[in-house]
Amino acid sequence: SLRLNDPLQVKNGGKYIHRSRTGHAEIVQFLGKSAGTEKGIFRFENPDAASTISLSGRVFGSLQLSAIANPTGTVSYSASGTNPVRIRGNLELESGAGLSINFDDTIGIAGDLVISNAVFNLATGNRSAVVALEGNWQQSGGFITETNTQQKTGTILLSGNTRQTINCTGLLVDSIILDIKNMAGVALLQPLRCSYGLRLSKGALITTNAQLMTLAASAWINADTMAFGNFVDGPLKKEGLLNGYFMFPVGRNGH
Repeated sequence: SLRLNDPLQVKNGGKYIHRSRTGHAEIVQFLGKSAGTEKGIFRFENPDAASTISLSGRVFGSLQLSAIANPTGTVSYSASGTNPVRIRGNLELESGAGLSINFDDTIGIAGDLVISNAVFNLATGNRSAVVALEGNWQQSGGFITETNTQQKTGTILLSGNTRQTINCTGLLVDSIILDIKNMAGVALLQPLRCSYGLRLSKGALITTNAQLMTLAASAWINADTMAFGNFVDGPLKKEGLLNGYFMFPVGRNGH
């Protein structure tokens, strides 16, 4: 058991590994709020099969979730709250380390979202969370989902100031919305299928090397076609037509 009476900060270049069943809420109160802590790593290696972690209102440098300390190789991490979360570096979900959240507010990630054969559940209850990503989305296997029963949705908002990339070989399932809000554009490096909705709030989704963007039969797309630059630059596939009409906001070379 480790008890700290004073605030803990992880400076850039440092790493704290929490491989313990003891509480950690006091430890992460002031973890990454000061200058020089943007890239400090806080890593969970919980030995139990399930663990509730303190995220609501917290500020992290980089946050890593791991399952290597559990003999089964899987740990289900969960968190809930009504206050925003700020991750100033990367959010990394390693193989077997799933994360399920029940948030009313935004989870801001200034770095990358990295998922390696893990499950990211954006809505387990009647709350609807937005994951605002300023870096790149890197996902190998696994899936992003929501399992609530109140028709709420989870949103992945790509809102960086420089061009972002989506390199996802996993799945988007259930009622997950992908929202593009980056005037510099978002480049799709692998084929991607949206099961629920694609919103082009600002900027283009650029399908690099003609990677196919696919929308399920019941999925919708939302874009202001009168706004400059809000379109899919490349191929767009619709698997079916359930509502009687569908808009294909496609373009090329910025038009």
